[in-house]
Amino acid sequence: MPNRLFKSCAQSLATPFSLLFNFILATSHFPTAWKIASVIPLHKSGSLHYVKNYRPISILPSLSKVFEKLIHKHLCSYFETSNLLYNRNSEFRKYHSTTSNILQVTHKLLVAKDSGCSSQVVFLDISKAFDNVIYSALLFKLRQLGVVGSFYNLLQSYLSGRSQFVRLGDFCSDHLHTNCGVPQGSVLGPLLVLVYVNDIGTNIKSSISLFADDTILICSFKNPSALHTMLSNDLRQLAMWSDLWSFPIAIHPHPDLPLFVKLFLNDD
Repeated sequence: MPNRLFKSCAQSLATPFSLLFNFILATSHFPTAWKIASVIPLHKSGSLHYVKNYRPISILPSLSKVFEKLIHKHLCSYFETSNLLYNRNSEFRKYHSTTSNILQVTHKLLVAKDSGCSSQVVFLDISKAFDNVIYSALLFKLRQLGVVGSFYNLLQSYLSGRSQFVRLGDFCSDHLHTNCGVPQGSVLGPLLVLVYVNDIGTNIKSSISLFADDTILICSFKNPSALHTMLSNDLRQLAMWSDLWSFPIAIHPHPDLPLFVKLFLNDD
């Protein structure tokens, strides 16, 4: 069913769709047909014969996304009102943006400079964040945040038994099952990634700011030796977190620091 039909016939379709959605909620079973993704390779640049020059675009059933929006609204409201999400993660959240992320980092560096502290900044990159989410670990973290009962069972059904195939013109590949990674192109995917990285700041003494798969670690201290020790310990903690949840994190090579960092870092 095309999206135009949903919009044009919204009044007529509201009742049957609500009956269908309520049935899914009552049974905690996400329809199998909604868990099949059609992947279309979109050429970016360079040679047409090189696979890495294509960006895979995942297309999911439109009706699935309508239902996911309802789930996302209530799940996100629960996390926000209960203050369960890490407050220094500025991606995929209402009233958060790159601006709020930059302001957090700038404020931290300014306060440190005014206090006579030295600061060290490490830029980190989470490799393929959406693809490396392990279902069992994600479900465990959802339970830790209080998502239980029929709603938990629905999310478990949502994640399990997913498959995808590649469509190129009139040709389609065989269906392959996916056993990790949040559904690409889904409404719930970004929120589930937030849940997965929500505990990344545990046992970290430095200030840590996140925006999608980009992470900034800021450590400030008056004693340079203590500063180095604290930052080294925090990087070990992040490495342990990365190994525990199989979520690769690498130091991002950043030869040219952003201007706002250059302005506020002490020379030493």
